Amino acid sequence: MTIRLHANATTTPKIRRYIQESEKSHKALAKELGISIDTVRRWRKRDDVHDRSHTAHRLNTTMTEAQEAVVIELRRSLLLSLDDLLVVTREFVNADVSRAGLDRCLRRHGVSRLADLIPKEETANNKPKTFKNYDPGFVHVDIKYLPQMPDETSRRYLFVGIDRATRWVYLEVCKSKSAQAAKGFLNRLVAKAPFVIKKLLTDNDKAFTDRFSTAGERKPTGNHVFDKTCVQHGIEHRLIPPRHPQTNGMVERFNGRISEVLATTRFDSAENLEQTLLRYGYLYNQHIPQRALGHKTPIQALKDWQKKKPKLFRKQVRNHAGPDNYAITDSKVERDFVKELDTSKEVVVYAKLPRGFLIPTPVGDYNPDWAISFKEGSVKYVYFVAETKGSMSTMQLRALEEKKIDCARRFFENLNEKLKPEHVKYSVVDSFGKLMELVVG
Repeated sequence: MTIRLHANATTTPKIRRYIQESEKSHKALAKELGISIDTVRRWRKRDDVHDRSHTAHRLNTTMTEAQEAVVIELRRSLLLSLDDLLVVTREFVNADVSRAGLDRCLRRHGVSRLADLIPKEETANNKPKTFKNYDPGFVHVDIKYLPQMPDETSRRYLFVGIDRATRWVYLEVCKSKSAQAAKGFLNRLVAKAPFVIKKLLTDNDKAFTDRFSTAGERKPTGNHVFDKTCVQHGIEHRLIPPRHPQTNGMVERFNGRISEVLATTRFDSAENLEQTLLRYGYLYNQHIPQRALGHKTPIQALKDWQKKKPKLFRKQVRNHAGPDNYAITDSKVERDFVKELDTSKEVVVYAKLPRGFLIPTPVGDYNPDWAISFKEGSVKYVYFVAETKGSMSTMQLRALEEKKIDCARRFFENLNEKLKPEHVKYSVVDSFGKLMELVVG
């Protein structure tokens, strides 16, 4: 049951009912309940126990109820703005009405927004359009600007291609967005796509078309590098209408996902940025279900289409390792290091240490790269913490980083003294071979 109770009320519905049913005098009840005699008298006159509105029963307005009714009808029928209605009201209804008073009147009667009073016509044009259904092979392509990293002299660009039917996506980071860069991207897209690409939709960027020139809009000549490459692969190149980016909305929405990744991730270098984007594309295809696909992943949608229409495909669609088996690497040294770890018989388990794994040092927190466990009996050290570097020369390490590594060595030495001699080995290595030399001893 809903109870209307004023914030400063001194009685509850239960006390009010008690007052109404009691045969005691006003004075006795006031003393017993700790309230005023006026409060007792008020609730004894009422039949209910709810607070009433504190708004005045008759508002102090300039216009009478009849005049307000005329003004409201003028608003609804003539759709006059507030200022126009004010002029009409002062001229023909009430000369003393103010603009603020008229506005309050319109709000009380629910006609303050003129847009709500204009009838909306139900037409087919008001209904949102959806993408026409196609078989795999209709690809949307676009270019996205990437932020410039500290170790870069200029910004780079993300080329993205996404299939309309399966949402399968292919992306590349390129140094320029020239026609030649677009041509190279298309060639690699055709090679990577498991299906035959029949149609390609792009915007009117100079990298894709010569539709626009200094003289204005014209028909594409067909001599553009990108158009010629499409012809070589037997692809129909389509362009979106000018000033209608929503036509290519599918790839634009994927670019929105990329923008979220860029806004929520800190990148140390250009290579770190590129690897993160490529890794996201991998996870998107293999492990992120899409609502438009009936909560299937793009790779699962591809496999379903291949079962129904195998002639649309030029290679077998396969699943890849899950995110738990996918090591996050920041450089070529680390990628080669991971390949050796995966194939080594001596390695039992390994993990890339997260950024939250920090060792406190006098010169700042330090984050090692790897934790590795080896098969007991075959090596000298069973547990190993490694830092991978492209060069072993201390001259090529920054002074601050070198001090952190030295502190980490002392940290693990003190840890081993407390636990067990040589329990955890720590060192800096530039390859898996160097690691095995230290482990085997």
